[in-house]
Amino acid sequence: MEEVLNEQVVLDGKRVLVTLDSAAGVLQWRGERDGQLILQNDLIGFCSSESGICLYTFRMTKSSSYCGKGLPGRKRKDMVVEFSNDGARRLWCDSLQRILDKAGRPKRLLVLVNPFGGRKTGRKVFSASVEPLLKAAGITYTVKETQFQRHALDLAKESDLSQLDGIVCVSGDGVLVEVLNGLLERSDWERAIKMPIGIIPAGTGNGLAKSVLDHVGEPCDAASATFLVIRAGQTQPLDVATAKQSNVKFHSILMLTWGLVADVDIESERLRWMGALRLDVYTLIRISNLRKYNGQLYYIPAPGYEGTGTPLNEEFARTTLMTSGEANSDSSLQKHGDPGSLQKNFSEWREMEGPFILIWLNNVPFVSESVNAAPNAKFADGYLDLIILKDCPRWALLNLLLKVQTGGHIKSKYVDYLKVKTFRLDPVGRHASDVQGGYTDLDGEILARDKGSFGDGSNYPMSYGPPIEVTVEPGLATIFCPP
Repeated sequence: MEEVLNEQVVLDGKRVLVTLDSAAGVLQWRGERDGQLILQNDLIGFCSSESGICLYTFRMTKSSSYCGKGLPGRKRKDMVVEFSNDGARRLWCDSLQRILDKAGRPKRLLVLVNPFGGRKTGRKVFSASVEPLLKAAGITYTVKETQFQRHALDLAKESDLSQLDGIVCVSGDGVLVEVLNGLLERSDWERAIKMPIGIIPAGTGNGLAKSVLDHVGEPCDAASATFLVIRAGQTQPLDVATAKQSNVKFHSILMLTWGLVADVDIESERLRWMGALRLDVYTLIRISNLRKYNGQLYYIPAPGYEGTGTPLNEEFARTTLMTSGEANSDSSLQKHGDPGSLQKNFSEWREMEGPFILIWLNNVPFVSESVNAAPNAKFADGYLDLIILKDCPRWALLNLLLKVQTGGHIKSKYVDYLKVKTFRLDPVGRHASDVQGGYTDLDGEILARDKGSFGDGSNYPMSYGPPIEVTVEPGLATIFCPP
């Protein structure tokens, strides 16, 4: 079969010479107007009729309706190619299909839509931005709406993965985290966790979606995220963090927070009607009435970050850190994130004592579309990025938080920023206050809540006070994203 095809055609009413280079995956045209398509990057799909071929393109432009005037973004455009004979049309159809098939694009997807997250726009986002592109790409998809908390977890556990090329979440980060935990709770989890997962931003924070799209230079919108899933072909490993307390454990892909960030994330729920703006408004409220929390941190720093904290007494480490590790030696847990496997490296541990303003443990760079919390974080480097803020005047804190959009906050003299292999938090209540309070927040959900805090105080999976340990399993999960 020829690798390069040349044909005189009519393209959108203009006569041109079109060249299709199958090896390079490039379509070019010369004539009354010139242009080209990088098929893997610009083509959603195509359809054929008796008169010709309709190319469904989604190309980067300087100005896009998705992103606002003057900002780069992708724009959908359909191009009609008319051939002089049917044999040429069929030859070109075959060549185009081979190029797309060679890219390894997904053909069968399970799409989970959260109709309740954020401003409850999940259904609208799917129908307006996701479904039209999936149809244009010729992808077979099954849509299921999540009806209750942990529904996505159940769906991931029960789905027949042999019939799928990926799972796509039209939601904020919460549904994707449920899918991750569901895959890891399956009896065939070692195979299931390799199922590629895609995320379409339709929530309040959209941290993973922003991290993925920023990684490939795409704007953070639903259509661009959908096209990334369609054209991905290639996938990328993603580190998975495991938070554990006694025999209770949860797997995370975004962050664990304690202190200011957790307070804002959880207590601003009462302002959910404001959308993402609720986080900014409640941040100002919390800064004006700043809290500090007592507690203790223990962690193993990554190479090059040993200068932060105090080396932990080895005998103390042996008696304190082994308490939970020895009690949980089940091999099935150790296979994906059991903290006990790292607790033997006693000489590597560091400690830091509070009070603290915030503790922020991150797996990916962005925790929302506008917060680049951990600019040095990588998807699969085997480390978690830890931000520690112990003391900071209110005026400096406000200035520091204004810089989180660009990641400039990590340069502040008040901030300790380091990478860690494993982490342990021993939280206590508020500093210099009769009120206890406090939350441990994992990917936007409460792990543990102390008395006196916002919420009803029931049905939380972990207790506030006993230590919570976090380890990272390098590259355990898989996401739709080119390297």
